[in-house]
Amino acid sequence: MRITLWLSAFFAVMLLASVASAEDVVEHKVEPGETLIKISRQYDNIKPQQIKEANPIIKSIHRIDSGWVLKIPAKKKVVVPAQKKTDETIVETGDKKVEAQKPVSVKTEMNKVKTKKSPRVTKALPPAKEYIPGGMGLPRKFYDTKNIGRAPTTMSNDKAFSKILLPPSVKEKLKLAVARGEGIDSFVSPGDQFLMTYGQEGVGDFTLRHHSQLFAKQYLVEDGGLIYDIRLIAWCRNWTRYREFPPAIEPPPSKPPTAVLGPPVEEEEPFEYLPAPEKHWTIEHEPIIGAWVWQNELARGWGGYAEYMAWLRKGRCYEFENGWSPGIGIYGMYSEGESRASSYNWDEDAFGGQAGIKYIAGGLEDPWQWQLKLRLVWEDMDGGNAEGYHMDQDHLKLGFYTEYVEKEDEGFLWGITGEAWFGLDGSIDSSWSGDIPSKRGMAAINLFGQWKLNEDWQLRLSGGPFYQEWDRLTGIHLQAEFRWNETIMFGPYISFFPFGLSSVYDGISAMDLTTPGAFVRVEFGKPIRDYYANKRMEAVKAADRQWLDDLLKTKFANET
Repeated sequence: MRITLWLSAFFAVMLLASVASAEDVVEHKVEPGETLIKISRQYDNIKPQQIKEANPIIKSIHRIDSGWVLKIPAKKKVVVPAQKKTDETIVETGDKKVEAQKPVSVKTEMNKVKTKKSPRVTKALPPAKEYIPGGMGLPRKFYDTKNIGRAPTTMSNDKAFSKILLPPSVKEKLKLAVARGEGIDSFVSPGDQFLMTYGQEGVGDFTLRHHSQLFAKQYLVEDGGLIYDIRLIAWCRNWTRYREFPPAIEPPPSKPPTAVLGPPVEEEEPFEYLPAPEKHWTIEHEPIIGAWVWQNELARGWGGYAEYMAWLRKGRCYEFENGWSPGIGIYGMYSEGESRASSYNWDEDAFGGQAGIKYIAGGLEDPWQWQLKLRLVWEDMDGGNAEGYHMDQDHLKLGFYTEYVEKEDEGFLWGITGEAWFGLDGSIDSSWSGDIPSKRGMAAINLFGQWKLNEDWQLRLSGGPFYQEWDRLTGIHLQAEFRWNETIMFGPYISFFPFGLSSVYDGISAMDLTTPGAFVRVEFGKPIRDYYANKRMEAVKAADRQWLDDLLKTKFANET
């Protein structure tokens, strides 16, 4: 009886062993779009090179065709979905998104307070051995369809690798892999999470929210017991860092199985994604129009102006790089007014050209800009009263306008502006023989702060001193400016004279000259930028679709 039981157990063990041995090699049919890397991750303890060695039909680990049946020297991996831990949930409510925070302990909240960093501090984060989505101290963002291609990475590779917090040893290996051209064809897919660079300084913790995959070159760097998955998005040249994974354990060498019959394989050049077009110099259009009204106890009036600048900037399809940009344009102004104490009235107009230069720096998080415009205009001024007085004077005037703007954070920016006009030459034709041309110079400086109210509206408050040469007055100008979508600006202003009046106004109080007014201005730069951004995005979509169609017809087409 014991012998019978022993023999039964022996044969059962042998049967299980034979079944296990049979499972050591399994068959896998290649589906369209699969790569050896994707296939290897579906099995335990297997690397792409082992699959290649087990299948002589594979000539290169970068080239397999759909429909092939491959021998895989490993068991099928059983994948248990891991519960995703996150500190925030995006709840879709119609067209709005609500962030629902999970309950956290008092200790956790205290730690958040202690470790809170500003956007500027995140630039100095130390290298991280592992990327944990949402846990790196970098801003969490969506890489939306509307943003793709708008801020391509222009920093050096070394700087970009530091921005995505790669350890020094990984950076050096990655530089070598890039220099050797060891990147393999890959994709960045909707829903993927990664650290990503953009612009000259930008970096963030992103989730891709796009209608389709984006082609990328993938670099797998093994270091310190981990494999680093770094991808370069071909269209925008942004570097991405995915979550690391451990390398597969090397199985003992085994005899390669018999080759599986399949279609003949011809050696071919690796399929390469067409690079983005070369960048070149192009024109950025900046038209502006504005109008104002004013009144005090002595007079009242209104006016308007228009200007246009064509800035020469380096970029393509209205997608520009930072740096220096020269520009030329035109400038024109018209105003008129009347005295409230007499029958005198006047009007003036000016027209001429302008040239400028501006410098833009920083990334999406902390941009800053400086510009200077020089203007040369011819001004004509007419005036008269009911008693028969009339004059007509002409002036050649030189003016300049300068501006510095810096964004501190998402909700606030500040800046300073300066403007001045100088009369170069003047003449007058008057019914009074003693008339001489009036002096037409002026200067003004304004400081401003701008606060974001919501997605469409911002508020700018400004103020500063000014001087007007024609009546030798120095005053203060204060202004509130409501800004809709960075396109339409309007608001009230007031000018007053706390430093006293000149002899021109003997017998008149400073209160009589206190001048309230209102203005409106339309800047067309942003609508033009948005128009070209939409055109660029449509071009990106069309190029992506065409490239993917061509790829499916060539590299991943089913062999029959």
